[in-house]
Amino acid sequence: MRNEMVRRVGVGIAASLVVVLVGTGVADAAKRTPKPCKLLAISQIEAQFGGPVTRLGVDPISKDTCAYEVASNPTSPQGGKLYTISFWPNPVTGTGGATDAVVAVTSQRDFEQGVDLPGLGAAAYLNDFNRALFVAKNAKRAYGVQWADNDISDFGLAAPQPIVDRLRALAGDMIGPRP
Repeated sequence: MRNEMVRRVGVGIAASLVVVLVGTGVADAAKRTPKPCKLLAISQIEAQFGGPVTRLGVDPISKDTCAYEVASNPTSPQGGKLYTISFWPNPVTGTGGATDAVVAVTSQRDFEQGVDLPGLGAAAYLNDFNRALFVAKNAKRAYGVQWADNDISDFGLAAPQPIVDRLRALAGDMIGPRP
């Protein structure tokens, strides 16, 4: 009887410890995840898309995306919005179930049928439909950058090469120089 009570208390303590450690892991991942509005400086965005650029702030629901209003750009006089994304680990769910950022990016690329972008980070792809580029800096971090014209007449069409080049440059700025 006493052994059964000791076993039940031990199981209860172990289960509580697992819950605390898993919860702490997610909370710690959220603390360690770069803030999406800190991934690029406004001057870096202006260098690629013109300006002025106004930071609109973090999406209050996902907490992983920061929006910027760009007044003008080379392909659309009406301007647009640029979004920076802290893709992995996710600030809300932690790792999102992936084993590392490279796996997360390549799995998402396969799911979205994205175009591989070799030579940029540990893994990178372009989702042409959404005009979004995702890049794994290393096994621990992945980011995204997305462009949306205010003129939506070409929505759903492939991103023009100048937009792809600018997104690629900004993604390179987010991950920094490669060793």
